[in-house]
Amino acid sequence: MTSDADNFKASSRHFLEDTLSQCLRKVAEQRSALDEFVRGKEAEIEKFRQEALSEIHATEAVIKAVEKQLGRAPAHLQQSEHNREQSETAPRGSSHSRRIVELTKQILAEEGRPLNRHSILERLLAGNLDVASNDLPGLVTKALSRSGEFRVEKRHYWLADRPIP
Repeated sequence: MTSDADNFKASSRHFLEDTLSQCLRKVAEQRSALDEFVRGKEAEIEKFRQEALSEIHATEAVIKAVEKQLGRAPAHLQQSEHNREQSETAPRGSSHSRRIVELTKQILAEEGRPLNRHSILERLLAGNLDVASNDLPGLVTKALSRSGEFRVEKRHYWLADRPIP
């Protein structure tokens, strides 16, 4: 024979289990809604990023055309005295590494899938990467691995801050 205390315990336990179950369902629903919202924002951000890159490329093309008409070297090749002094004190290759990292991030974002070093190197060279190096593949590998902005899976590089597609 069960006592009133046992019935109360069983009823309380059942109530608590139901409440917990409802809370867990609500959390799952909210997490799902949040994930969907974030995915939507990621797509929006990527669209704006692509538009900004397109505008940057168009602006760079205009700048090059104007500089060509003026008969000047492109601005990125001109170096002021201040820049020369800074580059003499900066770690060797650091600007090349930053350029390699930024270009690789663009390449991977545009490709939308991980690429191996050879494919990245081909795209970097096709994009007129102008780096004097006796070991360009080694420089690319070192720049990408030291940046912390990439992950490597099965010898393929991908953006560290994005899930692998």
